[in-house]
Amino acid sequence: MTHTELVHKLNELRNLPAETEVFEFKEARNNYDLNKLGKYFSALSNEANLKGRHNAWLIFGIKDKGRTIVGSWFRQSRKDLDSLKGELANKTTNRITFIEIHELHLPEGRVLMFEIPAAPKGVPIAFDGHYYGRDGEELSPLNLEEIERIRNQAANDWSAVIVPDATIDDLDPTAIEKARENYKNKFPEQAKDVDRWDDITFLNKAKVIQKGKITRAAIILLGKSESEHFITPAEAKIRWLLNCIAHQDYTKAGRINVVEMEDQLIFTNLGSFIPGSVEKVVKEDAPEEHYRNRFLATAMFNLKMVDTVGGGIKKMFNYQRVRFFPMPEYDLSRDRVKVTVIGKVLDMDFARVLARHPKLLSLGQIILLDKVQKRKELATDEIKYLKAFGLIEGRKPNYVISAKITASLSNEELKAHYIRQRGLDDEHYKKLIIEYLKKFGESSRKDIDKFLRDKLPDILTESQKKHKVTNLLSALRIKGTIRNKGYSKWSLI
Repeated sequence: MTHTELVHKLNELRNLPAETEVFEFKEARNNYDLNKLGKYFSALSNEANLKGRHNAWLIFGIKDKGRTIVGSWFRQSRKDLDSLKGELANKTTNRITFIEIHELHLPEGRVLMFEIPAAPKGVPIAFDGHYYGRDGEELSPLNLEEIERIRNQAANDWSAVIVPDATIDDLDPTAIEKARENYKNKFPEQAKDVDRWDDITFLNKAKVIQKGKITRAAIILLGKSESEHFITPAEAKIRWLLNCIAHQDYTKAGRINVVEMEDQLIFTNLGSFIPGSVEKVVKEDAPEEHYRNRFLATAMFNLKMVDTVGGGIKKMFNYQRVRFFPMPEYDLSRDRVKVTVIGKVLDMDFARVLARHPKLLSLGQIILLDKVQKRKELATDEIKYLKAFGLIEGRKPNYVISAKITASLSNEELKAHYIRQRGLDDEHYKKLIIEYLKKFGESSRKDIDKFLRDKLPDILTESQKKHKVTNLLSALRIKGTIRNKGYSKWSLI
């Protein structure tokens, strides 16, 4: 957009009677929190989708009330401003970021216009794993009905579509026979029935075709080589039979590729990553509720071409963990999914950690340590987290895996260290408070803080420890176990 067009758009928005769900004014005179900016990005992107708009706007340097220009000094360097696109993409679904960050130098002051794309059809945009929306002018979580409304935009399953002119003769008899063998292996209780079924009945039962009609899924999985024209422009040529078959966006007319190198495999398939982020999948450890090609995925499961529907990503991470190999790497840019699986030890310190402390380290911690061994940049909160557990040492950006973790530290010593960092569950601390009040009668909040200070996790700041004690006391009060007698005096009921 030209300078004149941007000024016209700005004046248009300023003259509207009130903020709508698809634009927001912020003063942001000096600075603005990245996490809050990310939440607004998610909210405005999702609302633009729901309102049928192509984009949304977040504008810095303008008062919300009165719409007067006050000017913003947020990230005055253009380089710093442009780096915001990558910082935001690191935490959004499919690395979606600003269309552009427009900088206007007006007589009244500097104005920043963040142009935000509408969420793609079928894919709500999350920031840091959470979906946001707007209730009028208020930022709020995107409600379930709105999430489903966006997801249902992609409800049409390409793989389930019937191919009008295709018949059973367009499928490969050898492939069908192999499919029968796999099906019987998968469902042994039906083996005798399978032997009695003709091909049409079998493929109906296996949910590869529908009511005797040949589907696109059937052509992909069982079609003869000369039957590929039925699904043109989609490609049926696949260079390895793997789960990316089920996730490919066949409407993009691309090919699934597997590149085999001496020490690694690289898989690529076209289409956005439906769950949004790999971290979300690993953390939640649950099958995704929505699939691009559900019919195809179900057929592959029935024919034992994949072990399970969902759960494959975390399984792959754990498989690498058991072998002491690096974690899989995902690149979700350029509207495709690229997965790199490395088949050798890169860093002996990383391998020693996995070998010596397999049960004490969470998968999340191992993924962060994997970033250290690969010399990838760590976020500030990731650095703080790993240091608190004594897992890394050194100075930014040259962190290494801690020597004491990889050397002679026993499991018992490590457990003690982890308890000091993680702490125990809340019920343990509640029991301590109850026992303390039984012994000493009523007690001041100051004394309770002092009693628990050294028992709470070392990873918490003093302010966080006080906040945790407040929550523990409130929980016990609500349960009717203790009471506040005024002047911050606590006693048992």
